[in-house]
Amino acid sequence: MLIINGSMQEGWNLFDNKVNWAILDTLDITEQIQALGRIRKDIDLVVKRTRDEEQVTFNIDLPDYYLNRELTQEDKEVMCDELRILDVNGRLRKWPTIKKYLKDSGYVVKDKTLTIDGKRTRISIITIKD
Repeated sequence: MLIINGSMQEGWNLFDNKVNWAILDTLDITEQIQALGRIRKDIDLVVKRTRDEEQVTFNIDLPDYYLNRELTQEDKEVMCDELRILDVNGRLRKWPTIKKYLKDSGYVVKDKTLTIDGKRTRISIITIKD
């Protein structure tokens, strides 16, 4: 775990692969942006301090087999189970929240409606943002 405060705003980039979490202990938006620019993009969990309530940002590294394919509701439920992202009460996060985290992590999620086995079915396709 790495805790970053105002003194770590400049001059140090994180390359240590043993660090999986980062906590940004500052309310200053400029300091948060500076710190986020200095940590690896594959950090599992970044917690940023806010004035209202603690806001958690997940950097999701989605397995390749979920990319560029039509995901049904069942596929998305399996993905949510596999990612194992929990809320503050220990409940598994569902697709609407995971979808937001994916977008925040640099993925593009496109929703479409297809006819599968004679039924209109809503599907999602996840790609990596260019």
